[in-house]
Amino acid sequence: MLDEKLTANWIAQVSEALSYLHNSLFIAHRDIKLENILLNDQNEAKLSDFGFAVKAYDEETETIELSKTFCGSKPYQCPQIIKRVKYDPYKADAWAMGVLIFGMLNDRLPFHTNDKNQFFNEQKDPKYLGTRYKKEFCEHIKQLIAGLLTVDESKRFEINDILKSDWIKKKGNCCQ
Repeated sequence: MLDEKLTANWIAQVSEALSYLHNSLFIAHRDIKLENILLNDQNEAKLSDFGFAVKAYDEETETIELSKTFCGSKPYQCPQIIKRVKYDPYKADAWAMGVLIFGMLNDRLPFHTNDKNQFFNEQKDPKYLGTRYKKEFCEHIKQLIAGLLTVDESKRFEINDILKSDWIKKKGNCCQ
């Protein structure tokens, strides 16, 4: 398992990149996963692989363009992608960040991916996530992950909520 302080630093760096993509360029990445986070020689996290990236905001109408391209890596896919319904690609990135954070801190991903129905049932069961933690984490971290892994897109946290979290603001020291 990775150190919480180091993980918080890397997650902050990736979240800042995603915030810029979402809020300034109106681009959703759509393939957030551990394999697409690279570390440079200064141990800084960099987001890579923009093959599924898409501009998802209509500036004239000021509306988010829902995506109907069901992409990304299965362990990181939000319930809307699993169910093959149009989805908010920015909120799909937020879901994937929740999976990423969980995985980095727990040394395993939150949901099983072998069976599509089991995978979706685990995603939508609010109690299931609590059974997957390998060690104790403070409520700030659990609330952040739960907010990102909220099935209802309208209630799901956004990338900026990661940056506003106590865990990130206190550089991984929120629970002490």
